[in-house]
Amino acid sequence: MIFEADKISVRYGSHEVVHQVSLSLRSGEVLCVIGPNGSGKSSLVKALAGVVDPFTGRLSLDGSPLSSRSRKEIAKHIGYVPQNLHYLTSSTVLEVVILGRRPHVHWSLSLHDLQVVEEAMKRVHVSHLADKLLSETSGGERQRVFLARTLAQEPDIFLFDEPTSSLDIKHQIEVFSMIKWLSALGKAVLVVVHDLNFAYHFADRVLLMHGGHGVTLGKADDVMTKERIFEVYGVSMEFLRSGSNMYIFPEWDKV
Repeated sequence: MIFEADKISVRYGSHEVVHQVSLSLRSGEVLCVIGPNGSGKSSLVKALAGVVDPFTGRLSLDGSPLSSRSRKEIAKHIGYVPQNLHYLTSSTVLEVVILGRRPHVHWSLSLHDLQVVEEAMKRVHVSHLADKLLSETSGGERQRVFLARTLAQEPDIFLFDEPTSSLDIKHQIEVFSMIKWLSALGKAVLVVVHDLNFAYHFADRVLLMHGGHGVTLGKADDVMTKERIFEVYGVSMEFLRSGSNMYIFPEWDKV
């Protein structure tokens, strides 16, 4: 499956926050979107997920316009994990994850639906929270609940908006390991991420954004150069190699 965005722009009122960004996302691929705060990353993902309508541009699945499909049909193919869902805080964790099955349910939940929900909760370690209200969970737990909800949806394409922002390092690694597992299953994954090291090590391709524009899109080694990172972030970074691994750190004496 190929998900394509052609010259997508997003406006809030008269303010354009995303300027004609184009990208493609293929089955089995992890595409990381990086860039400083305010560069339009979250707005781009919201447009890709259908949460906001693009001001200009075209979205398509396998060459077919997304606008020609029903919302339910789109939900079977595209799963979106936002940074937060405030309106669900009066629901239990189990109820939130069950919502992920909504595109597949006709009248009532089947045994298969419940098994999918159970497996999704186990995958991100939230089974023990099933009876808790979402409002009673921590920020990190809540983020994992949203991950479970989208896993239960079983889409072909996953759109993650900073899925590790509230998580400790152990759970951050677990989430990115899950992302690689999804891509190994043939899922297409786009993930907005601030940590450049996660982008470098887990992405098949990287989209660098700045000021609402897509600066460049390609392999991490081609996109994440010392010169380009300084140009976009305004921070000097040190690229250190240890064996076959590369690590990216700020040059603290130049900050």
